[in-house]
Amino acid sequence: MRRFHLRWCTCSRESGLGESGILGIDIRKGLTDGGFNWNPAHIPPRELREVFLRPFEAAVREAGLYSIMNGYNELDGVPCAASHELLMEILREQWGFEGLVVSDYFAVDQLQQAHLISSDKGSSARMALQAGIDVELPSTDCYGEPLRRQVEQGKLDVAVIDTSVARVLRTEFQLGLFENPFVEVVQFYVRNAAASVTRPLKELAGFCRVHLMPGERRTVTLDLAVNQLAFLDRDMRWVVEPGQVRVMAGQQRVFAGAVRVV
Repeated sequence: MRRFHLRWCTCSRESGLGESGILGIDIRKGLTDGGFNWNPAHIPPRELREVFLRPFEAAVREAGLYSIMNGYNELDGVPCAASHELLMEILREQWGFEGLVVSDYFAVDQLQQAHLISSDKGSSARMALQAGIDVELPSTDCYGEPLRRQVEQGKLDVAVIDTSVARVLRTEFQLGLFENPFVEVVQFYVRNAAASVTRPLKELAGFCRVHLMPGERRTVTLDLAVNQLAFLDRDMRWVVEPGQVRVMAGQQRVFAGAVRVV
């Protein structure tokens, strides 16, 4: 069965993002060979545009997105992370996207490691940047020293880098990061170990952005609604079961206490 997933998180005006969102392309199990993320997806050009790209086009045109993420897979032999047609011609020129393109985790390095179309990290960085990927995730690897050597060796015009840097700086300005550069994201998680069905070790229950100056401390209050503890039981009914629920706070998910549902 063919399945594709649209991950789109809308944000409120209070968050500083206006009515924008973040879109992640995720074409995987059931489409790629063997269900492996980096393998080819055999989708004819007409079907790609009329079926699979249609919801993403609507999201880009109607939501005013700030960023979008490439897929891992190949289309017609070209990895999405190196596809100028997908990331520049379709996304920017035809759809009018003006935000950032960020790589899915390790997608740039996988141009060499998985797709075998480049000889080293520098070549992978050059291909991805020229295709339209502005930011490498989860950290700077190919876009670090290997990319610098590409410029020094005359293999990459520094103007290509300047274009991506300008997009990053424009986005940071739009998000207010120059006015409020010290931003922390407070997160809290819950774990229901006593549920009648197996639940995740941790579930994100809420978060908020907090502006802090160096050395400043603030107390943050986050609400936990009862319906946030609901889940599907064995009979596929939404239920909230009585029992103790652990609450964890922070990116390290430190135990902060527990609540009892009655």
